[in-house]
Amino acid sequence: MINWDNIDHDYKIFEDPIHGYIKINSNALQFIDTRQFQRLRYLKQLGTLSYIFHSANHTRFEHSIGVGYLSGNLLLNLKKDQPELEITNKYINIVQLSGLLHDIGHGPFSHIFDSEFIPLIYPNSNYKHEQMSNQMIEYLIDDNNIDIDQSDINLIKNIIDGPKNINNRLNNNYYLYEIVANSTNCIDVDKFDYLSRDMYYLFGSEKSYNFNRIFKYNRIIDNTICYNSKITFDIYNLFQQRYLMHKQIYNHKTGKGIEYMICDILLKANNKLKIAECIYNPEEFINLTDDILNTIKISKDPDLKESKDIITRLEKRDIYKFIDEYIVPNELTDYIKIINPVDIISQNSELSNLITIDDIIIFDKKMNYNLNDKNPVDNVYFYNIKNKDYKYKKNKENISLLLPDVFEERIIRIYSKINNIKINNLLKIAFNKYIKYYN
Repeated sequence: MINWDNIDHDYKIFEDPIHGYIKINSNALQFIDTRQFQRLRYLKQLGTLSYIFHSANHTRFEHSIGVGYLSGNLLLNLKKDQPELEITNKYINIVQLSGLLHDIGHGPFSHIFDSEFIPLIYPNSNYKHEQMSNQMIEYLIDDNNIDIDQSDINLIKNIIDGPKNINNRLNNNYYLYEIVANSTNCIDVDKFDYLSRDMYYLFGSEKSYNFNRIFKYNRIIDNTICYNSKITFDIYNLFQQRYLMHKQIYNHKTGKGIEYMICDILLKANNKLKIAECIYNPEEFINLTDDILNTIKISKDPDLKESKDIITRLEKRDIYKFIDEYIVPNELTDYIKIINPVDIISQNSELSNLITIDDIIIFDKKMNYNLNDKNPVDNVYFYNIKNKDYKYKKNKENISLLLPDVFEERIIRIYSKINNIKINNLLKIAFNKYIKYYN
């Protein structure tokens, strides 16, 4: 039986490049030392970006360790600062386990798998990696005979899912759902860890994101995590850093081309390897990692030739070509429809004889500061040091007149699977001709 009273005795020390020496207690170790969790060692945190940034080889395993540590530590700090909350050691353990297990359902190359590959196989599916996380948690517990009540398992799942499915904000424990994955205002420990960890491995320790002020200057008011008013700019900086990472790194122009290649590799191998079917069976899913590329590469099966050919292109840096992009003006965002390859080919009669719609990829995405196009601080509650029991929101105008007015942008890109300068130049001209119509 799990010892919920164990917080800082019976533990191991992990040396982490981001958080330093951290304690992981025996409750968490029961989950870490399993096949299901150890699988995360074989999933790179940044998916395909190691093909662009050679040092980006950190994994979901170390990120999950970091999120588990921060989750428990945040609640431990609240327990010390606000004893009136009566936070139990059991809740600290459960929140730590939630952070630890939040990514256990990721597939190969992470978001490529559930956002690009699975929708092509199952167009009507609403599959998200969080669904597989729930299945993998149940499988981990059963497979390793961990003695834990179902009600506690359900609480772990709900904390991973965040507050979006919790109807009663007045629930005494509502703030627990804002720690790991906060869908209310996007300030959570998952973001603290992946921003600081990704920036560390990409740019070095001197450019790593520092979340400490946000992490420490908070308290619970009316069952909600609120932040000291003096760290308002730290919160804006969090969203600014997130936006810049999505803009420059996570949606890197060449990186997206590689993502589309990986997606095609999986797609062409799916009939033979039944990759997509694994989402319905955690016992099969456990064997699905980034190593699937090597499985395909060394296979002698002729049915995998198309996938192997794309792997060869990838290794020779014959990457799907970025052609051009268009940042849609705010006033045209709702006016320009979703573009499809036929729209582009129709702009040049010569193209129809040189390229097919399957050779053209359209990237159309909105990049924002948080979950929508609103000021990210609109959903954040603050408190003043002189009145720690009163929460309030801030207007942007009362913070600074130099803050941005637009918090979302739509970017349209076009990629070509063909490595031919003439064809790709024609494709660029056709794309710009199509866009010019709207301008």
